[in-house]
Amino acid sequence: MATQPIKITEIFYSLQGEGPRLGRPSIFIRTAYCSLSCIFCDIPEAWRIEEHRAPNKFNRFAKESDFIHLEPKELLAKIDELNTKCDIILTGGEPLMQQKAFVSFLELFHKKYPTREVTVETNGIHSPLREFAEHIALYVVSPKFKSSGNNGARENKKSFEWFSGKHEYTDLNGHLVPPCDRSIWKPVVCDDKDLVEFQYLIDKYNINETDIYCMPEGVDNETLQKNMLWLSEVCKQKNWNMTTRLQIAIWNNKRAT
Repeated sequence: MATQPIKITEIFYSLQGEGPRLGRPSIFIRTAYCSLSCIFCDIPEAWRIEEHRAPNKFNRFAKESDFIHLEPKELLAKIDELNTKCDIILTGGEPLMQQKAFVSFLELFHKKYPTREVTVETNGIHSPLREFAEHIALYVVSPKFKSSGNNGARENKKSFEWFSGKHEYTDLNGHLVPPCDRSIWKPVVCDDKDLVEFQYLIDKYNINETDIYCMPEGVDNETLQKNMLWLSEVCKQKNWNMTTRLQIAIWNNKRAT
């Protein structure tokens, strides 16, 4: 069967900086393209194509020619060059936009490394295919709010219900996908209004408080520390987990960290 090349912006070895696996050595595969265009995105080069200048506070763009096209075997070879033991993280951009292309890679990866885990960082809008979902150990769902600058659809009822473990569904290939039991919710919080919007999602989808990892917005240490102070009090009151952004604290938003 013919395989599709995967379009990525970068692949690198670092420490997971966010969420329940914070501090864990990991290989990051940053995919091209995103279904949202957040004004606070710290890697706009992953999706902000020069020909389509979406609003963003970073004056950074990508060209289609900047993206790296890798066949599944080529991507596996890149991973082997970096580390043969750690887990991998599919991030972006929005990796689920290329999940069909990723299936062949994931089959090769888990045939060679059956115990190495794969995490997907997603905005939650896209529903996984069963053949993709079978390879994923953890979904980190990061819903976006009005503060992100996205005026279009930021919520998909079908996929949000699935990520919250509420129901199965039939994917685009006609396969039944069992309810998800391996996701956490990591909202990017800028202000109190974001918390109101997130509480609406919690109530609507009955999200478990133990699955919440609130993350303060901040692409520099000063902003991150300021937002951590007030958000930490909210998390204590609501019994939510809170996560920092280790890559900002250590490397101050340097690429490939």
